[in-house]
Amino acid sequence: QIAGFWREVGVASSQNLALKTPKRLEALFLTLSGRELTVKVAYNSSGSCETEEIVGSEIDVSGTFVFPGHREIHVIDTDYEQYAILRLSLRWQGKDYHVLKYFSKRM
Repeated sequence: QIAGFWREVGVASSQNLALKTPKRLEALFLTLSGRELTVKVAYNSSGSCETEEIVGSEIDVSGTFVFPGHREIHVIDTDYEQYAILRLSLRWQGKDYHVLKYFSKRM
């Protein structure tokens, strides 16, 4: 399962806005219950820690979860123990943004 504590170690996007966000994602804690994925996010925002919790549902495409606010997480690849590559997508101000993120359970 994808559940557990994951630290962000890499980010890629062709869109500058996605890379220059004022809140830098530091880590995720994922909990899977049936078809629901709970994501607890820890951000570094100008030196202070902020957290957010969102709950999404897996859709018919395996490994794709949709969240409120036109957000989506798609598990591109993972070995479930050391690394995960996720595509995060969101629709904001009428535009679609996509970011690939590389996460590790080890540091």
